[in-house]
Amino acid sequence: MLTDESVATTTTIAVFTRHSVDSLKRNDPPWRHCNCRKSLYIYEGGTKTIVSARTRSWGQAERLAQAEWDKRDPVQLELKKIADQGAKDAAQLRPLGEALEQWLTGMKGPGAASINAYRSTARKIQRWADRTSVVCADEVTPTMLDQWRDSWAPNADDRENRLSLTTQAALLIRIKAFFRWATAIEYTKRNPTLMLKAITPDDSQTWPSLPCNLMCC
Repeated sequence: MLTDESVATTTTIAVFTRHSVDSLKRNDPPWRHCNCRKSLYIYEGGTKTIVSARTRSWGQAERLAQAEWDKRDPVQLELKKIADQGAKDAAQLRPLGEALEQWLTGMKGPGAASINAYRSTARKIQRWADRTSVVCADEVTPTMLDQWRDSWAPNADDRENRLSLTTQAALLIRIKAFFRWATAIEYTKRNPTLMLKAITPDDSQTWPSLPCNLMCC
């Protein structure tokens, strides 16, 4: 890691003027009071580099030189690292409602019936989150989802959880889809649905209605 002292002793960044051939100051690169092109002289690691400042203004060239110093300054690098981490943490603290809305907005392929089912799932997730005081997507844990899943039943005390086995299976699939997306986009540190087992409707719920004479065979 570079220290302030090592940067200062191994690196030089300076502005100079590349005078035109007819300039009276063509032999005086440090001269700044002219409209000639400005460049940066960079000496680093034993290598000399000339970089155009893309300006004729000495002041603008000095700002570019400062930016080059900042790229090498350990303090500035650490500050940038902290800022980047802060931005990442802010993303992970995305309110669940906003994440659900973004998830729905990004769906371009599903037809009307499918998108309505996903909207219904988003509303169910939000109502569950409101009941459990969940605010951000990253607050959801596997235990919380497992407890919610266990509360689903056709005769559940809570009307919100009165779901047939087929509906439970479909709902869980869509909940898993949301949290896979939320994890991929880094709104959660880990996918809280990974340990949730799939729900398989029993055979009796998947059979079509049969005429009475066939059922009695």
